[in-house]
Amino acid sequence: MRLVLTMRTLIIHNPMSGLRTDDIFAFQRALLEPGDEAVMRITDPATNPALLVQDASEFDAVVASGGDGTLADIAYALHTLDIPLLVFPSGTANLLANNIGNAIEPLALANTLRHGQRVDIDMCEFRYTDENGTEQKHGFLSMAGAGYDASLMQGSASLKQFFGQFSYYLAALGNLDPGVSHLSLTVDDEQIEADGICVLVGNWGVVNQTMEIIPGSTPLDGLLDVAVVTAKHGVELLPTVITNFFAHGNDPHLENFQIYRAHKVTVECTPAFPLQYDGEVIVGGMSPFTAEVIPGGLHTMVDSFSPLAKLATRA
Repeated sequence: MRLVLTMRTLIIHNPMSGLRTDDIFAFQRALLEPGDEAVMRITDPATNPALLVQDASEFDAVVASGGDGTLADIAYALHTLDIPLLVFPSGTANLLANNIGNAIEPLALANTLRHGQRVDIDMCEFRYTDENGTEQKHGFLSMAGAGYDASLMQGSASLKQFFGQFSYYLAALGNLDPGVSHLSLTVDDEQIEADGICVLVGNWGVVNQTMEIIPGSTPLDGLLDVAVVTAKHGVELLPTVITNFFAHGNDPHLENFQIYRAHKVTVECTPAFPLQYDGEVIVGGMSPFTAEVIPGGLHTMVDSFSPLAKLATRA
């Protein structure tokens, strides 16, 4: 009797992400039915994600398990393929999963992959030149940037396993004077000059399911959202953070923020700033950088709880 495969799934898992739970294995057990196959591949920071998914077209779906940086790397490696991707949150902040809004229990996510719907949303490409003079490219799904945000990600790295999301607040308290640079931006064809501590480029601007870092940011408009943070000290951001935390997206407070929208942005900082994309600090990476939107580049699976469900089609 020949075994007939009914569903082939490729699971990419980063065991070093977040609190390092084993939920992905519970998901795998819940997913598999007679005739199914689920191939799991383990990744780490030294692994090229494109190599892990080079045969992805031979599968019915891909599952990316890890933090936001891992998910962004896998999604970017897949963005030219017409294959659905399920986001499995196992990182610290899990901004992408929070924004997608699926139920996050392993059994629920297994059901989403098998019976959910697909929606195509924007992702972005992030380019910079490394310390060896070689151009590097990454994808990002929530936010990338240069300056204070990258410093916070770097400062929280050693704390994540013990303090989770609270590690970002601890890093902020320890770095209230991050330094100011002169910021030169080309936003599509417009030239912007300012002084500040950070430039954020957003695809999706909501954190903690309530607070909008870049108000009105959406991955459905084919545009980047660019925030130039003109504060001179980290403490100057407290009124904005506190107000927007309680505003739930209504009447956002934008003190010390200049907001622009564009298809492409190039950012130069003098002196140079460190870089991050979706929470991943780029080792050896410094500004300048270029970010560009990839409309509909993420083919993700959603359930009925997701605010994206009304836009979805069957996978």
